[in-house]
Amino acid sequence: MVALALNSGFVARPTGYARAGAAAGLTLWLPTPPAGYAALGCLATPGPDAPPVAAGACVHTAALVAAPLGDFLLLKQARRRPCPPCRAALAEATETLSCLPD
Repeated sequence: MVALALNSGFVARPTGYARAGAAAGLTLWLPTPPAGYAALGCLATPGPDAPPVAAGACVHTAALVAAPLGDFLLLKQARRRPCPPCRAALAEATETLSCLPD
């Protein structure tokens, strides 16, 4: 679970979503952050409709630091692999989605 303090100034709602991939009835959406904020991941919906803006959150860039790829903290190892629809949607998204800014 992650708790976000929306009134802190470090978290803001996205302005919308860009489609990042789809497969087996799931669609992945990348939040479009407001100026000065960054999206940290995608949201998935069962079907072609984007999630509501209130479903996502973006973090202020002042709270972010650059780190080499693979330099991360593993909080808890996953016990299961993603379900087949999620794996398929993620596979498509990795071809169109980048973690690095343009």
